[in-house]
Amino acid sequence: MRHLHLPTCLMLLFPLLHGCSSPPGPRTPDGASRTSVNNLEAIERYQYQQRPSPPSTPTQQRILQLEQQVEALRRQLAALQQPIVGANRSKRPQSALTVVDGVEIEVLPDRTVLRFPQAPGQAGFAPSAGIAALLRNGAAQATRIAVRGRTDAVRPDPANKRLAAQRAALARQYMLDNGAAPSKIRSSYQAAGDRIADNATLAGRARNRRIEIELAGLATPPLATAVKDGSTP
Repeated sequence: MRHLHLPTCLMLLFPLLHGCSSPPGPRTPDGASRTSVNNLEAIERYQYQQRPSPPSTPTQQRILQLEQQVEALRRQLAALQQPIVGANRSKRPQSALTVVDGVEIEVLPDRTVLRFPQAPGQAGFAPSAGIAALLRNGAAQATRIAVRGRTDAVRPDPANKRLAAQRAALARQYMLDNGAAPSKIRSSYQAAGDRIADNATLAGRARNRRIEIELAGLATPPLATAVKDGSTP
């Protein structure tokens, strides 16, 4: 029997071991088993799989029915509220607004508001004869009188607080001097805020610097007619 030397055996085994240790190469798919995911059938199948499962118990079915009823009632309520909202808008108090002798007069169904413009940094109250007649009538017949002093200040600093208070005090004293009972009058002042116009414009600031006298309880329909005609009682 012929014996092989160890080096010779190793040389013969090396190619075999090398072939066994090499990893197989990557396989290239032939595409025969591919399926399209964007065709109509695949989309419908996906939608079917994602659909919510129907209620499986009587309790779940009842909950679903109640939710559907609530949604239906909500839609009915929204439809019913539409004419109500429109009716409420049409019933809002209508006002007559005009300017007489430099004084803005607004006549509402339940009150009349007179706005007296004020010069910057000043407090003055000297109504014309026609406005004075209206104020005397208000002093005698109004059930409630509100007097307000306002400025066009951005911040309520001490100087503008004093100015607003002076404006309110002048109007209050005028109403007292013309027959208004002290118990009817409510006086207030505010240095900043309570604006009736855009304070960023000269015209707006001119309207915001004001004295307001509000007369409640007057016969406003005749007064509104007089204001619309450009006259005062």
